[in-house]
Amino acid sequence: MVIRRFRRVIREHGVCGGLIHLARQFFPVHIGLVFKMDTPIATVAAPQITIIRYSHLFDVDSETLQDLAEARGMKLIREFERLFRIGAQLWIGFCSKEAAGICWSRSGLTRSDYFVPLETDDANILSCFVFPQFRGRGIYPNMLKHIASTLGDHNGIRRVFIDCKSWNYPSIRGIEKAGFHIIGRAVCIALFGRVVFRYPRYILS
Repeated sequence: MVIRRFRRVIREHGVCGGLIHLARQFFPVHIGLVFKMDTPIATVAAPQITIIRYSHLFDVDSETLQDLAEARGMKLIREFERLFRIGAQLWIGFCSKEAAGICWSRSGLTRSDYFVPLETDDANILSCFVFPQFRGRGIYPNMLKHIASTLGDHNGIRRVFIDCKSWNYPSIRGIEKAGFHIIGRAVCIALFGRVVFRYPRYILS
């Protein structure tokens, strides 16, 4: 599994870029940037993208799950099970019936461990990525805009938050293109892929 992940990262980022990427991923301390969108804008996804929301793992068709497992490994499916279990919703963007990008969202009701205190009418977008062959097409910002708009229009969400690591420049650009603005930063310590410490705990907008 580790060798497979190493090969995938090298393939996606090149040798030097892959080594830097892995070092950053496994280094326990990083700076987290937090972004917010107030009153999500009304928008629609780009014509080439079809975005579907899923609330349970069994809602995702078996062919899509198989394709995702082949592309990212069974660890991804186990992460799906974990996120569904804690009340998160999955959003998959399809291009020509092929999964191009993945995002997750959680409401303030299901999350009490974020950078800022989340209210019942708040939401957090997390764990996003776009497959390498679809990058550079605006998939990520369009998915973020669609998710924020849908949550605002159909779920009564007033504020949407998202965060990323300070060195993840492609993600930062996509977040800002979607209409989010930065509200603060925090030093984070992660163990086994989970943030266990944030300072400051509460970031003021």
